[in-house]
Amino acid sequence: MSYTQTVSATRKALPLALTWLIVAEPIAAQVTGPTSATGAPPAYVTRGNEVEHRYQAHRANLDRFYKRIVPILDSAAPELRSKLLPPADIPYGYQILPTLFPNPTQTKQGRIKLSPFSWSRTDSVITREADSLVLLENRLDKTASLDTAARRSEYASIADEYRRLVYGQRFIADLVQYNRLWQSEIARLPGPYANARRLQDAAIERQRILDSLASAQSSADPRPKLRIAMLSQILDSATRKAPAPAYVRVTHPSEHQWIVNVPLYTDITDSGFVEQVRSVIESGWHVQDNGDDFSLKLDIKRISPATLYPQGDIPAKGAHIDVPKHVDRFPKDGGVLTTGSNTTYVWGKAILIGPHGIARRVLVHEFGHLLGFQDGYFRSSRSESADGYRVVEVILDPESIVAAPEYGYVTRQHFDQLIGESTSTHR
Repeated sequence: MSYTQTVSATRKALPLALTWLIVAEPIAAQVTGPTSATGAPPAYVTRGNEVEHRYQAHRANLDRFYKRIVPILDSAAPELRSKLLPPADIPYGYQILPTLFPNPTQTKQGRIKLSPFSWSRTDSVITREADSLVLLENRLDKTASLDTAARRSEYASIADEYRRLVYGQRFIADLVQYNRLWQSEIARLPGPYANARRLQDAAIERQRILDSLASAQSSADPRPKLRIAMLSQILDSATRKAPAPAYVRVTHPSEHQWIVNVPLYTDITDSGFVEQVRSVIESGWHVQDNGDDFSLKLDIKRISPATLYPQGDIPAKGAHIDVPKHVDRFPKDGGVLTTGSNTTYVWGKAILIGPHGIARRVLVHEFGHLLGFQDGYFRSSRSESADGYRVVEVILDPESIVAAPEYGYVTRQHFDQLIGESTSTHR
């Protein structure tokens, strides 16, 4: 999931929080970072520390407000007290599961989207939320001058705003982590991000030419269309689907029906959550087009933690585990659905489930990676000196599930690619 998709989803429903990272390391692992030739931390680490310190100060202020308002509500409006929770980060670990939220309403997008993020942008979110907390404290101060009925009404409004601020606090914690990890990756592997910038330039140039052709009168000049074709070839090559694993089978039971069959191992002990995931993925990967029916069927194979850890060293619920080594314990003839990461993402053939609530369509997107589909966006970086890196994502097709988990969807073309590469299609 891209940063814009994360922020947009959170603005609509703050509990969604962060849903995708490519690296699953605790934030503490990225706090100090490497040092420069002078022995000082690099700019992206120093700036990150500054932003995180501001976040911690905001969280402390939010906690103080919670401790102030609790006794007030206990006395004057106890029915509101039960709705309040103290500020806290969301713990992650083995067998800890997220809430699956309804998908946002799909809207027509139609053209590429640019999505930047940086420490400055994260800092601005902290400023906005901290200012909102100050206003809320002032409102609470003024309740003393209200009559009983007006005071109770204001308490209810204050409680609602406080809950929003708590969800915002958790979101900020995720943004800090998101920046820590990506900025560290950029510093570690600058080459791929430099290449991605060239691909972004190609995507932006193609969109510019398309826009100019759409607004101009017809022209006999073939050069713009030839340029579009060349740029499209470059972009298509960079996002080309990888072959699906050998255990993915396509069946063709009737003239107008195709079924993609995928075995999926899971050690998740919550059967209700597993069935929810099955329903989300199978319904997301279902397309009806001109009388043809394309669907996906999961053969979910339950495997107990005791089977994965025959020596008896089964991780406790909430334990931080070595995720790659954990995935290696599963059989190789199927995909994997497991827990233990600090966010939801794909590692090789495994969907790793993190604790943060996610929109259901995100699982549909992540499952696409298990079928060989690549992300339909490019992420590059630009140095901003003392502010670290400014990261920019260019989303090629905001209506495709592989490019935009928030609003994209599966199309017939996705199934056509799976069917075309299959060697096991049969009736």
